[in-house]
Amino acid sequence: MKTIVKTLFALLIVLSLASCFNRKGEIIFDNSQPLSLEPGVEWVLITSPYVACHKNAGYEEDVTAYFKRGQILMVKGKKTIPVDESMETWYAFDEGWVPQSCLRVFSNKLKAQAAAKEL
Repeated sequence: MKTIVKTLFALLIVLSLASCFNRKGEIIFDNSQPLSLEPGVEWVLITSPYVACHKNAGYEEDVTAYFKRGQILMVKGKKTIPVDESMETWYAFDEGWVPQSCLRVFSNKLKAQAAAKEL
């Protein structure tokens, strides 16, 4: 009986020590885009299949570019404008403006990338 108890105790010690070791190795941080985790910088995931990007906020403005579902962009600004009888928020990017109804907003790029994998 003492042998079984000693064996179980030794096994418990070995298992608890084994859990202390990091099996994944060194964690590598990707700092190729330093604003990816910057507080106050928002990122968007385009959720519509195909989105027109306008020169200024508003549907009547000229189209300057197009985005596809799954693209991730850093927000440069936002503006709320009247559309018909309601208010609509538009987001600015280097290429132009896109309405909020075509995208999802995230507090950092990593969250946007995780959501893009689920699309």
